[in-house]
Amino acid sequence: IKTHNIKIVSNMGAANPVAAARHVNRLAAELDLPPFKIAVLQGDDLSAYLDEQTILQAPTMEGNRLSGRELKAANVYLGGDAVAKALANDVDMVLVGRTTDSALVLGPLLHEFGWREDDWDRLAAGTICGHLLECGAQVTGAYFADPGFKDVPALADVGFPVAEISDSGTFVITKPNHTGGCVTTATVTEQLLYEMHDPSCYIVPDVCADVTGLHLTEESENRIRIEGIKGTPRPVELKATVCVDGGFMAETELSYAGLNSLERAKLAGDVVIERMKTSGFNGDIRRDIIGAYSVLDGGSDQFSA
Repeated sequence: IKTHNIKIVSNMGAANPVAAARHVNRLAAELDLPPFKIAVLQGDDLSAYLDEQTILQAPTMEGNRLSGRELKAANVYLGGDAVAKALANDVDMVLVGRTTDSALVLGPLLHEFGWREDDWDRLAAGTICGHLLECGAQVTGAYFADPGFKDVPALADVGFPVAEISDSGTFVITKPNHTGGCVTTATVTEQLLYEMHDPSCYIVPDVCADVTGLHLTEESENRIRIEGIKGTPRPVELKATVCVDGGFMAETELSYAGLNSLERAKLAGDVVIERMKTSGFNGDIRRDIIGAYSVLDGGSDQFSA
């Protein structure tokens, strides 16, 4: 990082980015490295600005009612503008808590190219670039793969995506040479539509992106150029993640093999359920019996043709 002047921007700060920054420099000290200059972005914790009842009474996207529940956390999603301002202080790392995934790409672009915060088309392009990168190897064919329908080569050595971005906002998605996977119009399209409820208005804190006029061009093998993205002004309201005490779920597993294993597994389930009810537990209980050959040496492969 120091030698090559590499910057790291990460949302690994989670609920406590200050503690994450301290931990990074503790690790640096253990490795006999000089301390890193780390910017920490806070401000996503709504409980610092709003009282609990105001948060719980706010409308939810799912239409659930949270009034009367015990609030555990409430965090609003930060955008790329805050990341760009942090990078302007010549830091080695920027650690944030709750932020949009795309902001981790848009922020460095704002800093590097000096894009205006009201240059909606460029902001939208940077946002969609971040959106395509956010799931890692998904856009290079990993989860995209479906044998016989969407075959992907050398998945065990799949390459992570690389974005080559120009000041104009057009960009190319590719991957390192000599790695597995693939970058095609199909892999890019599948990731593009991931969690995109309205392609004409993909909302993030910085901008509303419109991809209905987006063009994908295959420049060469594993190189897809993306252009034609438009943007409109940022939303008035921001999305927040609100966590309440919703109870708990526990899971356990028992293994049976050999003669009459299915009936013994059923008996074990009956015993557990009876003991749970005797203890006074009145919640939902679910029992699944999985895998006739899963505990045998070699698994089910030994029975295949």
